[in-house]
Amino acid sequence: MSAVVRSRRGNRWAFTLVELLVVIAIIGVLIALLLPAVQQAREAARRMQCRNNFKQTALALHMYHDTHGVFPPGAIYSSSTGCGGGTRKGFSWSAFILPMLEETALYNNLDFKKDYYLQVLASGSTSIYTTKGNIGEVVSAYICPSDPHGEQRVANSGVNAYEGANGADTDDAGPTNLSGVADAVQRLCGTGATETNFQSDLSLAGGILHAHSKTSFGKIKDGTSNTLLIGENQNFGPSKGVLWASVNLADTRNGINGVQTGPGSSYFSRSYPFSSAHPGGCHFALADGSAHFVSQNIAQATLEALANKADGNVIGEY
Repeated sequence: MSAVVRSRRGNRWAFTLVELLVVIAIIGVLIALLLPAVQQAREAARRMQCRNNFKQTALALHMYHDTHGVFPPGAIYSSSTGCGGGTRKGFSWSAFILPMLEETALYNNLDFKKDYYLQVLASGSTSIYTTKGNIGEVVSAYICPSDPHGEQRVANSGVNAYEGANGADTDDAGPTNLSGVADAVQRLCGTGATETNFQSDLSLAGGILHAHSKTSFGKIKDGTSNTLLIGENQNFGPSKGVLWASVNLADTRNGINGVQTGPGSSYFSRSYPFSSAHPGGCHFALADGSAHFVSQNIAQATLEALANKADGNVIGEY
């Protein structure tokens, strides 16, 4: 019997109900098959943009080095009372390279003689954080499009954050998905540092960007292609994330996508946040300016060796 039936009212032809349901089912199956491919294509595009941001930022760090003879300080402290108890209110490396990222106007609005939370208010504004053109500004080069929290501002104070003018857990500071690699195990002062000998322990920091760092290419004894410069972090949502303005540093002791990261657990720490929304790992830029996606299954010893600029360890495959 023919698959289509003729209408009694004329010469029009129509599908049976069963055939219509079959067609709808086939369309549904095709959509189900194509949707993951579309999502993968979108993630591939976001991942490429994220990698380009790392290359752009690494190039900006190189341009800073070309101008000043050293990489920018990882962070500036306004006192020296200890690694964990120090007053961490100075600016970070990601503020010093703003002109190299075509953010000169934002850079010129910052007063580097004052702590980052004491900046001058823009005319007619009530907060330095939520005002564009100050530390509440979202810098596109520091944002990974795969981060589900995107350009959402992060808390300038509260849990695992720092003092601010707007009270605890206020989403008021510009976020970043790019953190400086300060050390293998201690982001603020370095391997073996203590709470009481902050200044003397600065020399113990193994990474390129650490507190008050003045790292030149000549100090990267392990080679620029074997030393991490910056790494990716995924912010954790409202009130919890990394801000570009101050102490934008991390260490590698928790690996990638570890237990105290957004992808790894329900607890967020700014100390070792290397993580991402990309499946299986996160991006890093090396001191030679190249950007790479590093698997979360990398051997911890290899990751720590990559974080240190002059430990003399041989880097294996990763």
